[in-house]
Amino acid sequence: MRRSLIVLVAVFGFMGCFVGPTTRTFGPAAGPKGIAANLRVRWGPKGRIQGELLEVQDTALVLLSANRVVLVPIRVISVGSFSRRGTLIG
Repeated sequence: MRRSLIVLVAVFGFMGCFVGPTTRTFGPAAGPKGIAANLRVRWGPKGRIQGELLEVQDTALVLLSANRVVLVPIRVISVGSFSRRGTLIG
């Protein structure tokens, strides 16, 4: 009985539970181009930043915009739209 319980736990442990996209099905993970971001911000000359999303931090987004790496604090973003994801900040 104990042996069959151990085998059952091992089988279910290896099967796991997968939720969400994998690297095979998520386009930005499969190619050199990431997710395009279009941010409306409360500072800057135009109030808008567009670029490729490089990193998501707990308090900021890191973008490649006009050949520059830009750190955008989340608190200054009024609207954030992302390719393949839609509007996620609003």
